[in-house]
Amino acid sequence: MKKLKSQKLLLVVLIIFIFVVGLFAEITDDMKGKLVELKGWESSEPEVVNIAMMGMKMASVVKGYAQTDSSNFIVAIYVGTKMIMQGQMPEISMEDSEGKMTTSEIDGFTVMQFYDKLEDEGTIMVTLGETEQTRALMLFSYEKISLKEALKLAKKFDWNKINKITQQLM
Repeated sequence: MKKLKSQKLLLVVLIIFIFVVGLFAEITDDMKGKLVELKGWESSEPEVVNIAMMGMKMASVVKGYAQTDSSNFIVAIYVGTKMIMQGQMPEISMEDSEGKMTTSEIDGFTVMQFYDKLEDEGTIMVTLGETEQTRALMLFSYEKISLKEALKLAKKFDWNKINKITQQLM
């Protein structure tokens, strides 16, 4: 499968998370197994990244999906201790002709959605779970699909089961 253009966005997100979260456990094979296949999409093998830098640790698992029409969908799960990213996600509700940014609750999870209407791309960030010291997040990054379709794809992943696995890592 050709390299996904969206992996550049994930690299930026990964670099940000190096400074935002640390981790004391590693991503498990069980976690990789929760990154399901999507009907009609070609996918890459899940990639696990464990980073230790300056006393901080972070782990993630990432899987990319593509369609022949240049649509991309990338799923990433991050687990670690809170460092800079303190407190709850801010409640946001903003929309104009160029984009949309909202925070809402979906199926019991806090979900932040960013959508660029002009580029037909965005990110959905789901807080899987958190404690006073740790946080687990799942990111869905997408290109050339609508926010509605991206959310529909994101819901094909079992957030509750993934949350249970991340709880064991926190």
